[in-house]
Amino acid sequence: MAGTDDTTNILEDDELANEHGDGSPGIGGGDGGAVEEFNLTEALVEQMIHTIEYALGCISHTASYLRLWALSLAHAELSEVLWNMVLHMGLASATPGTSYIFSTIQSSYFITVVKTSMLIGLNNS
Repeated sequence: MAGTDDTTNILEDDELANEHGDGSPGIGGGDGGAVEEFNLTEALVEQMIHTIEYALGCISHTASYLRLWALSLAHAELSEVLWNMVLHMGLASATPGTSYIFSTIQSSYFITVVKTSMLIGLNNS
């Protein structure tokens, strides 16, 4: 029986066993072994709140990914339209020589400015 008393004394004196990091009672007791009564209504309300938060988070993340996908599609379509209407036409109308180089630089600059300003406008809307 002496071994049991020693174990009890060690557990009661041990601060780590008596208290968790948050100050709540641990193995050794602390509050005399009182058990908090389980409240089903409170547990259900808490779980419903967590479920609603989770669902809203999923919806928010899905909407964010759809927004990024739409921006990517807009960028791809914008690139195709600008290539066909600006750069391709500019290169096709130029004659070989100095005007061809000037036309290429001018068309590239124009397509870059238009794409950048449209993407900034789409992103801010």
